[in-house]
Amino acid sequence: MILKSLNSFYRIVDSNETEINEIISEITKYYYEYSKIKSDGISKRYFNPSINKLKDIQNKIQGRILSKLVLVDNVLGGVKGWSNIDNARLHYKNKYFFQTDLKKFFPSVSQAMIINSLIAKGFSKAVAEKIANLCVLSTKDGHRDFTLPQGAPTSPMLANLVFEKIDIEILKLIRNRNIIYSRWIDDLTFSSKEDMKYLNLDIIRIITDRGVKISREKTTYRIGSCVITGVLIKKGRMTVTKEFDIQDESKMDMLRIKGRENYRNQVHKKNR
Repeated sequence: MILKSLNSFYRIVDSNETEINEIISEITKYYYEYSKIKSDGISKRYFNPSINKLKDIQNKIQGRILSKLVLVDNVLGGVKGWSNIDNARLHYKNKYFFQTDLKKFFPSVSQAMIINSLIAKGFSKAVAEKIANLCVLSTKDGHRDFTLPQGAPTSPMLANLVFEKIDIEILKLIRNRNIIYSRWIDDLTFSSKEDMKYLNLDIIRIITDRGVKISREKTTYRIGSCVITGVLIKKGRMTVTKEFDIQDESKMDMLRIKGRENYRNQVHKKNR
């Protein structure tokens, strides 16, 4: 859904100009913060989920506006109807895999980037600015004053919109080369039945030339098997990872055990 009028926007999110402007003026009180230690065991990743009325409005922005926008086909993460298993399934019949991860993706997406991306999709400047103001926050992870917070329901789709220009450039590069490319939020996966290593630097250059950093540790080129969005790909089949399998279920409640069983079944069914 593309919006030109602020009045239409207020109606869609079941609010009004006064309430929206009051929320924006006190935006920090509508978030809380927690952190998790990263895999290096030292640094932290900060999360800022929204709460109360802002969370309600963000859910409506996501469900009634952003989810209706059309993105390029390779974008699956944050898009309704797609799962991490579906993302892995796009690649499971291939042999060569190139993967990279966008470093601090949400915190690198600025307010201006969001506004420009929404305008490019046809939104008026006034509506684009209002949506951006409701969906950014000054966080400890952010490279700039106001960026996308980890934990807000609108962040994945807005990040997708901003990165779409880069997706399009990458798709132009790999056109007619028998390469499959998918992006699950900040995880990029390329696969082919043929060796494609010669394109790795070109792909990285497209990303970094536009101001986005990649994680060197998570940038890999593998042959035969790899893990894609938590699913192990090996010899043309999908299965759960070893890390998933060795978890001690004796310490889990029945609901979680049942959920794990259902997940394992979903992975195996997608092989068909």
